[in-house]
Amino acid sequence: MMSLWKTVNLFVGLMLVGGISYCSYSFASAENRVRILCSEIQPGMSIPHLREFASVNGLGPKPRESGVSYIGETKTFGRFGCKVLVESGVVKTAEYNFAD
Repeated sequence: MMSLWKTVNLFVGLMLVGGISYCSYSFASAENRVRILCSEIQPGMSIPHLREFASVNGLGPKPRESGVSYIGETKTFGRFGCKVLVESGVVKTAEYNFAD
């Protein structure tokens, strides 16, 4: 039977490998995933609807009432996101943005 330390080491090792795999997959698939999200933001969308869309899909911070807002995916710490132009509380344009 495995000793307690071997069991703990196995558990910690699996958690470490799992965490690294999750982060790697999140970054590797982010561009395609965020491009699709940005294309779903349609011109004419209201700010409350945009904020709800962003919170449901893991985008943040909350977009402004007017002007240019960058809403990034929280999984990738904002590196992949959308540039959204809002005028008078309505989305005018939205496009994919990569923060390099």
